[in-house]
Amino acid sequence: MPTGKVGRCSTLNTIVMVLPELRPPISWVAPMISINAKKAKAARTTLNTTWNRDELPAFCPHRQAAAKPKAIRHAKPMASNASAMCNQATTRTWVSTIKVGAFFLGAAAGMTPMLSWVSRRLLHANRPTVHPSRIAIVSDIHGNLPALEAVWAEIERERPARVVNLGDIASGPLWPAETVQWLMAREAAEPQRWCTIAGNHERQALAPDVARMGASDAYAARALGAPERAWLAALPGTRWLPDDVLLCHGTPASDLVYFMETVIPGFGVDGQRGVRAAGAAELRARAAETPAGDTRTGLAAALILCGHTHVPRAMAVPAGPLVVNPGSVGVPAYDDVHPYPHYIETGAPHARWALAERDAHGAWHVQLRSTAYDWHAAAARALANGRGDWADALATGFVSRTETPA
Repeated sequence: MPTGKVGRCSTLNTIVMVLPELRPPISWVAPMISINAKKAKAARTTLNTTWNRDELPAFCPHRQAAAKPKAIRHAKPMASNASAMCNQATTRTWVSTIKVGAFFLGAAAGMTPMLSWVSRRLLHANRPTVHPSRIAIVSDIHGNLPALEAVWAEIERERPARVVNLGDIASGPLWPAETVQWLMAREAAEPQRWCTIAGNHERQALAPDVARMGASDAYAARALGAPERAWLAALPGTRWLPDDVLLCHGTPASDLVYFMETVIPGFGVDGQRGVRAAGAAELRARAAETPAGDTRTGLAAALILCGHTHVPRAMAVPAGPLVVNPGSVGVPAYDDVHPYPHYIETGAPHARWALAERDAHGAWHVQLRSTAYDWHAAAARALANGRGDWADALATGFVSRTETPA
């Protein structure tokens, strides 16, 4: 390498090439070298402002301009001082660089194990930790893929060991096939992490006669392909997880009955919406149901996870399990007429889900979460597909227009 052309980082690069393990530690030392280099630059700046460019001698390695003989002769004392200052600053820079390089090269044999450990720590410092006792709960996606993707981004930040999906996946005028395909790919990538059960709309949308379906199920039935239909058909209606966790869509015995809400007659009287929270006796009676093909009742569970009503809620059965409904990822409001007319309204357009975690004493702690996403795009999609009732619900979380029978 030609004399006088040595870059400030040449020695540093040589060390990095020889000892790759030293990359992180060397990055800590680079600022020290940079500080000395800045001092040299400051000295050169002082020279430029004190002496005329033509007065500086050619033997200063950081100056390329040739000095005129007359200028050198008249400014010799000043030029000698300038040269000394420039060379002194430059020498300090290289001495510091060489000292740093010598230190790391000399200590490499003893420090390599430690530096390798430091490097590993740096590489893994930001890697999220999976929480083995944490469960993310989603339900009632209803083909709202943008909402699901937004929720998934938040779930990934929480790093739960399990993600459970409580059914009603595709039905609705949004993105039914794309939503099922997304879930199929996610479950295939992490089969031990994802657990999905069917809701009533899976059963209804897979029925053979599309002409007899409601508008939401009919739209999904026409959009789903053979692989999506086969995946939905294979989903169980209920499932037990370790730690005595029961998954169901409605109640343990039915995918149509509300668990923590009770529909009542008198819709519209004094502004009531035809639905109320379940009482203690109702809650215990529903928890005591036995899932189809099972021998245990819901009372054997420590935690029951349900969906169906789209209402985020957690209630404790007297002397029994905690029951959690995460709300709906995809639809924050709807109207229904069974068994009596009623409205379900969450009052906000956000996607809903829940996070449950068991502590060291076996107690479950639950967070009911809401996630923002582009609900205006979802509402526009519903409106374009002829569903003004869905568009209103998606945009506001309230019922305005009501469903038109198919």
